[in-house]
Amino acid sequence: MCSQGVPLRLEVGPKDLEKDTILSVRRDNAVKASLPAADITTAIPKLLEQIQQDMFNKAKAEVDGRRIVVEKWEDLVPVLDKKNTAILPWCEEPACEEDIKDRSNKESLAASKMEDDDRAPSSGAKTLCIPFDQSRWPSIEGKCCPACGKKAKRWTMFGRSAFTFGLPASIVPTLMTSPLLRLLIMRSSQGQRGGRAALLYELPRDLGRRQQAQRGEI
Repeated sequence: MCSQGVPLRLEVGPKDLEKDTILSVRRDNAVKASLPAADITTAIPKLLEQIQQDMFNKAKAEVDGRRIVVEKWEDLVPVLDKKNTAILPWCEEPACEEDIKDRSNKESLAASKMEDDDRAPSSGAKTLCIPFDQSRWPSIEGKCCPACGKKAKRWTMFGRSAFTFGLPASIVPTLMTSPLLRLLIMRSSQGQRGGRAALLYELPRDLGRRQQAQRGEI
């Protein structure tokens, strides 16, 4: 039986029946454990809770490990290139935010030796959020914004869009003009996931049928 997508697999064989036990296999780490058959109704819920907690802890450690404090401008793009979120002491000036986005985009393109393409999403840094809990980082007192040098107000998360986050910059223009795929980037103004870019992939055949349906031909 296929166990794909199943968080916990239970196996029962002749030896298990002799011992009145059931073998459990976790999908997240492949750990096997023998469980008393009489306790199965209580053991399984506890094991599932443990799996949930272990997966959460692993994911949280990964996220926390990719939040990197950046206090020097020259460190920003290298941090983003490693798929991290940059934590900046920021002045919260709108003009500075635009400058950070433009400058980091130009530096990213220069590093990858790519030309700017209006069809491709920007690889520049943008504000993600200003965390409510500022106690996770040192006091903001005396800190200056690494972009403009003004007095910083709060620690702020900067990162790249979801679209460019995991894609090499060199293939973005190709994807945007590929005849095999039609890519639509929908922003929050269109009600898509609070501002995070979403991609829709359509094969030419499916796209053609949808266009025919819109015209009332099928």
